[in-house]
Amino acid sequence: MSESASKWLNDVVAALPSERVCLGRATSAAYASDPAMLSFILARYKFTAKMLAGKGRILEIGCGDAFGSPLVAKCVAQLVATDIDRETLADNAKRLSIPNLIFHEHDFAHETMNERFDGAFAIDVLEHIYASELPTWMENICGTLTQDGVLLLGTPNATSQIYASRHSKEGHVNVHTADQLALLGRQWFRNSFLFSQHDEVVTTAFSPMAQYLWLMGVGR
Repeated sequence: MSESASKWLNDVVAALPSERVCLGRATSAAYASDPAMLSFILARYKFTAKMLAGKGRILEIGCGDAFGSPLVAKCVAQLVATDIDRETLADNAKRLSIPNLIFHEHDFAHETMNERFDGAFAIDVLEHIYASELPTWMENICGTLTQDGVLLLGTPNATSQIYASRHSKEGHVNVHTADQLALLGRQWFRNSFLFSQHDEVVTTAFSPMAQYLWLMGVGR
């Protein structure tokens, strides 16, 4: 490398912000054991951000350690990220200082929130909700939406579970097929749309072959 090129590179590095962001425990573990998974997770959040871009207040259900939440927060006026794990939420607040990203403890399996949002989303949460709890969970989430609010649900496809790890299968208590997810959309929304996702790519391809599924419901 020439001296001028080296100087330019040093100047660029020196001009970078000094702030560093630490990953949460779950994301750090994934980075160490299965880093490709992080690209899939970010792609799911990017799709969500694109679908909700320009909207006002948005609700996230089950944010975990909020790895992808800043992606959505950057595209909306405010993101309220909820979870049932108080310790994880406290850690998120320490690690992520983003003005329009708020963390809030809430369990939608038991109660709704007395607030209204222009949209809501849950990524990798639906498969952890028992079938007996699902109607209440959906009712409580939809109860937070404005009349024309949008809900995005991203979840593994039931047809892909033969390839899932033992650990994943133990936690996936309610995995949906595309037909079941489409029915859920018709039950709760005036308009609903189904998408397939293969690794980082979201398409309208043949649903049974998809690894991941999306339901977008519009209008309660």
